[in-house]
Amino acid sequence: MVKNALHKMIWAGEKATGGKLPQCLNEVLILGYFQDQAIGYHDDGEGWLGPTIVTFSLGSNATMTIRMKGKYYLGATGNNLKTYDPNQEIVEGCVAPEYREYMNENWSSWTSKKQTTEFGILKSMRPGNSLSPPVVFKTTLAHGDYIVMHGDDLQKYYEHQISNDGRLRYALTARHVLPDTVDPAQLYKGDYVTNPQDVYHGDMNAFEVADKERAEEDKWVAAYSAAPQPAKLESE
Repeated sequence: MVKNALHKMIWAGEKATGGKLPQCLNEVLILGYFQDQAIGYHDDGEGWLGPTIVTFSLGSNATMTIRMKGKYYLGATGNNLKTYDPNQEIVEGCVAPEYREYMNENWSSWTSKKQTTEFGILKSMRPGNSLSPPVVFKTTLAHGDYIVMHGDDLQKYYEHQISNDGRLRYALTARHVLPDTVDPAQLYKGDYVTNPQDVYHGDMNAFEVADKERAEEDKWVAAYSAAPQPAKLESE
């Protein structure tokens, strides 16, 4: 099942990237979520991972949301984004980018009181009353759905969370682990040769047909094993 799922996720990744999946997905992470369990906002931008991540959702529905990271959205750091950082990069979609440019140019010349006042003005420009960045993407992941996240910038500037909407859900996530970041002693885990029957090309019935063929083969093997075998001839 895991190998079949991996080949489906590779297919989904290739489709989402226009056939230009930069690296082979070589890891599958499997997680189970019970009722009311969720993963809070986070990114998958670890330095040992490639830029494409594909998740295959099984079981209950889940809600996935994506938002800009607070340090880019408001140019602030610390608990509850209370400290303005004039060195934070200004990106598209952040609060008042032109006003932040003005603040960054003058920040070092201002008194702490002036800095506090200007940061308060910036915060008043955000939509709504929450310091939390607004959700820019929201979707429901149903049983059998795939979600593809592609590009280093997505993990750098944005974060995502997934909440389980039912009793039980499994998530199979395929990623590319950069071999150069793995301890050489742990790198080789044996050869893996792809069975042509496992390669997925978008045919909804592909694995169903393959499973039937394998079941038929198993039936013949079992029947042969149970049949009386000819007696061995002993040499004179």
